[in-house]
Order: sequence, then structure tokens, then C-alpha cells
Amino acid sequence: MRNRAYTLLLVLGLLAVLILIGSAVISLASGETRMVRLQNNSIRAFYLAEAGMEDAIARIKKGADFNDFTGKLYSQINEYSVDITPNTLPAPSPAVTTYVINSSGSYPDINSADKVSRRVSENIDVKPNGDPSKIINAIEVNGELKISGAAVINGGIKQNAILDFELIFDVSKEEMEQMAYHKYTDPENNVIPVDKITWVNLANQSSFVISETGWSGSGILVVKAPAGSTSPTLEIEGGTFNGVIWVIGNLRITGNAVINGAVFVEDGSAEITKLTGTPRINYDPAQVASAFVYLGNSVLKVYEWQEIQ
Repeated sequence: MRNRAYTLLLVLGLLAVLILIGSAVISLASGETRMVRLQNNSIRAFYLAEAGMEDAIARIKKGADFNDFTGKLYSQINEYSVDITPNTLPAPSPAVTTYVINSSGSYPDINSADKVSRRVSENIDVKPNGDPSKIINAIEVNGELKISGAAVINGGIKQNAILDFELIFDVSKEEMEQMAYHKYTDPENNVIPVDKITWVNLANQSSFVISETGWSGSGILVVKAPAGSTSPTLEIEGGTFNGVIWVIGNLRITGNAVINGAVFVEDGSAEITKLTGTPRINYDPAQVASAFVYLGNSVLKVYEWQEIQ
């Protein structure tokens, strides 16, 4: 009887030891699993912070306002938040502004006990693309301009000008076309919207026509005709445009059209490029400067990257 009791106690003792060992193993495995999960969340949080940094630089290049913002990936909410502030360091030149970008990433969502946050910071030097002060005339053409009727030009007129697109805008035509907010090929008359940066290509259509009195546009408008075209590439009969118009081809402005800003005509012929009727071109440096905002910025230097603990 005693042997049975002793055996029972021994078995119970062994079971207790096994249970304790099993619990320890389970606890250790659970802890290891959570450590792996936290490590994975930390890696995701870091790359989210980096994604916020890249998002900020992309916005700055495009000319967006330098405001704080939030973004998300993985279908979560506010997975990264970005703060952009002017740097107290002196800028390398008057045309350059320095900024500090702080980007925080977190994963998973805010209510998770396993949420991990990472934060990175870097300094950047930024220079606006283009210099609106280079534009000093109401209209410049690389040939001769015919003016008749009661057309009015308030500002300088430069004929037989040497026009350099990239010198004016600090970007090439190819780059401008790529960064255009609106891009049309053979558009219908009076197409809208025409704002920010609009690029119009004529392929099978002879002219882009603006004829409605109530039509309005703004920003930078580039209209390009096929080489050798003998029709008005851009024909403006009415409406109002505020900003800069660049025509690669011929331009004809008639009726009561109003342009506030500046006009350039590249590759135009004197027989076609003309102003007739009662149009008005007003050189307006403020409208020119407003249009140049959409050219964005160049990030000249990225430096002093660090992770903030």
C-alpha cells in the first residue's frame, strides 16, 4: 500500500515538473514570437518613416506647400507623419532655403499593443525652379510680329528674339511635358481645365482655338505644332489667361482676348503670327511669378540623415 502511495506521489511530482517545464517552454516560445513580431513591426515602422521622407521630398520637388502632412501604406491610418520646418542653419546662397524634415512611422495601428514607432530626420537645401525675373516683356517672338486694329500691348515687345525654353524655365521641354498637370493632344476648342501647367500637342489638328468670351485659364500653357505647320498653332479669339503662354509654332490673337502675364512665340512666321481686333496683352510680373510656382523646386542637397530615438 505504501509502495502505491509512494509511486502515486512520484508520478504526481513528475507531472508537476513536466507542467512547469511545459509552461516555461510555452512562455519562452510566446516571448520569442512576440519579439519576432515586434522586430518585424519595427522594420515596417522604419520603412514607413523613410516612405514619409520620400513623400516629403517628392512634394517639395513638385512645388507643394511646405506644410506638415500624414500618409499611409498597408491600408492603415496615418502610418507616417511628416513635419517640415525651416532650418536655422544659414543657407548656402540667397536663392536656396534649407529645411529640416522629420518623419515618423508606426506599425501596426495605434490601438495595437505591439505598435512600434521609428523616427528619422534629415536636412535638405531647396532652390525654386525657374526665375520669373528673367521675363521682362509682354511678348517675345523669334521673328516679326504684325499688330493691327486696336490691339493693345502694355509692356515690352521683343522681335527677332533668341528664345531659349530651358533658360527661361530651368527645365527642358521634355521635362515640362512630363510634369504637366494637364496634357492634351488635338483638344476640342475651349478645352478646360487649363491651369497650373498645361501641355497641348497638335498632331492631326491644325490649331488649338480659344474662342469663348467666358473662357479662362492660368499658369503655364505650352502649345506645340508639328514641324512645318503653316496654320495658327494657337488661336485666341476671346477669354482671359493669367500666366505664361509659350507657343512652338504660330500665334494669332484676335477679338477681345485678354492675357495678363507674358507670351512667347517660337518658330512663328510673320505672315501668321499677328494681333488683330481688340485683344490686350498686359505684362504682369505677379501673374508670371504665380505661374512659376508650378515648376516646383530642385533639391540640391540631402544631408545629416539620422534616426531619432
